[in-house]
Amino acid sequence: MDESPSMSVRHVSSLFETTPLYNPDQDNFYNMVAEVETDLQPTELIKTLKQIETDSGRNLSAKRYSPREIDIDIVFFGNVILESEKLTIPHRLLYERSFVLMPLSELNDRFVDPATGKDIRQLLSECPDRTSIQKIGTINIPKSEYLTEA
Repeated sequence: MDESPSMSVRHVSSLFETTPLYNPDQDNFYNMVAEVETDLQPTELIKTLKQIETDSGRNLSAKRYSPREIDIDIVFFGNVILESEKLTIPHRLLYERSFVLMPLSELNDRFVDPATGKDIRQLLSECPDRTSIQKIGTINIPKSEYLTEA
């Protein structure tokens, strides 16, 4: 069977501008969260996302936390908890990143993290990250060979 993987974008958060958390001597970052529906398994999905990054010009061998054209992570995958060499779900750094939790709270602040049993509101209130985060607007996600609108 030779079918290309598909994903449907269900919802997207606003676009946020944030100061860098780990390497402050660089330009600000732009962050958002998308809720995606897919038939792919998590390991297949991460491969597809890495291909999207490469196709978008990202150098996957660049220094960690350096500026990049695009960075797509799997934060949650429903209620799946997964720990492998290549993928951890929920994303292991999610709890210390307001630039993930703030846009995520826009989509569903009552979603319960399967690893901690806490909802997004509580995770955000407990987040130690106090870097600047500012909502700057919305963005339309164009249809592509990977994504289709739901």
